Amino acid sequence: MIFDISTPYAQKHKGQELSDLCSSIMRHRHYISCDSEGMDIIRASIEKHGSTTQKELSLQYKGFDISQEVRKYYSTIIVSDFSQEELNTLISKDSKVLIENGPYEWPIYQNIIGTYGNDRRYKNLFRALKEAQKEGRISCLHGGGHTTYIRIIEQNNQADYRNVFQHKACIVFDRDTDDATSFDKEKNPLFRFLCGKDSSTLTNNDIYGLNQQGYIWHAWYKRTIENYFPDRQFSNIGVDTSSIPTDSLMRDYYKFGNLPQYDKNKLKDLKEGMSRSDYENGLKHFIVNDEDISELQLFLLKLVKII
Repeated sequence: MIFDISTPYAQKHKGQELSDLCSSIMRHRHYISCDSEGMDIIRASIEKHGSTTQKELSLQYKGFDISQEVRKYYSTIIVSDFSQEELNTLISKDSKVLIENGPYEWPIYQNIIGTYGNDRRYKNLFRALKEAQKEGRISCLHGGGHTTYIRIIEQNNQADYRNVFQHKACIVFDRDTDDATSFDKEKNPLFRFLCGKDSSTLTNNDIYGLNQQGYIWHAWYKRTIENYFPDRQFSNIGVDTSSIPTDSLMRDYYKFGNLPQYDKNKLKDLKEGMSRSDYENGLKHFIVNDEDISELQLFLLKLVKII
């Protein structure tokens, strides 16, 4: 994240408070956006009030230098808009990916994060995401199915992530429909909670972009995460693939829960041997910020917004 500290805020809080705040931002590998006067106040505060470790960190810190790419894709937090408690949470608590089945799905998302580390267009962003995942700064939150999501989100926003959970979470779930033109009516309460619409008024623009209002969320364009893996990945784990449709559109919305010999506890094994080109093959593309990007690139950019 980028923490925007105005010069008036730095002047008002200079001293121990500013030293502790900025030292924490630095330690947790966030960026600080400020002007040259603000930077001088921050460094002076740390030099006067910081510990030896904090002073050394300040001298080594490169996070004042923010690239245009980082400014475009990272979330910016206006420090003056939040309480000290909220800032501590935003800075120090790990970001959460709320998913329906954590034990089986999270290994898949970890693998996707790692595999896209050499993405030609977003290499720097995805490598930063990979580092965050390895260091535990982003982790999964097990939902146990989409019907519990609203309660889990509200609980987190009232407790450990009080008032700021929307900045620290990405909500992910399966599409669960038979085609690419409809949305699951059973998810209407969740759709209304996330964007104020239901399945009859929801559009791709509400989901497949980077300017969502409120919570950052993603519904897979295909039926489920299983639909993103080629037949050979199922064969590799001992599953008979003869009943999987050969037509690409039918396959994208095939219900893998009906596939003989397959069940969810095998999901995490589908990732073995998958390359970036394997993941990219057959993906839906979207125009986002005037750029043509694949769905998985879009998904990872949503995760970048919460680290």
